[in-house]
Amino acid sequence: ASSVTLRAANNGRRTLIIQNDSNRTLFVKFGSGASSTSYTFKLSSNDSKGIGGAVTIKGSDYSGIVTGIWDSVNGNAYVTEVLA
Repeated sequence: ASSVTLRAANNGRRTLIIQNDSNRTLFVKFGSGASSTSYTFKLSSNDSKGIGGAVTIKGSDYSGIVTGIWDSVNGNAYVTEVLA
């Protein structure tokens, strides 16, 4: 598995919702180069944080690049960005 950009930096971001649609853990990093040892938070396949298993990030909290990596490639991340 390789680190991927889930969402580019955006100063106009109000909210970012990330849903892990995989049966593997997704490591999410506020910054570049997410890894299983360098991440901001992790989402398991059945994570119940936020709305419907998603994590909601307010743009006022963080508007930079968001990257992610799975502990094994399997599935997708669904990302919704709400702009100002």
